[in-house]
Amino acid sequence: MAEKYNGQSFDLHEGCQRLKVKGDTVAVIGDIAVLVAGYVTVGSAATSLKIIGTFAEDVNTTGASDGAEFDGYVGPQINLGLDKRIFWFTNSTAGDAIAQADCGKKAYINGARTVTDTSTGRSVAGTIIALSPDTAYVKVALEPLGIGL
Repeated sequence: MAEKYNGQSFDLHEGCQRLKVKGDTVAVIGDIAVLVAGYVTVGSAATSLKIIGTFAEDVNTTGASDGAEFDGYVGPQINLGLDKRIFWFTNSTAGDAIAQADCGKKAYINGARTVTDTSTGRSVAGTIIALSPDTAYVKVALEPLGIGL
């Protein structure tokens, strides 16, 4: 899909959109993307975050203000997973680890690429769909934002 920004035409990866990013965000491809005060940043263990997908490219906005251009564009590419909105994330460890019995329950953001079954002080990532055979990874269906994505 081609879009224009400041007269430039560019192609987006399938299911991606360029969104304004929060200043001082450092993310790598695959990190959890959340909305904070209307800007995209990396997932962390915090309440009230709204997960929207994953980063589709590396991002470093250290020292930049919220919403500053990213590589000449309005922002980095965010994989919104519009086709399925299902992603694999790293399972938490020890007492916070998601088990097979947790399938169908809520997963919570525990870090840039990690989800947990512990809700205290965390935001909902989505519904647990499956675990990898070694239980190191969790398949999560993202919660809908209700903003038309």
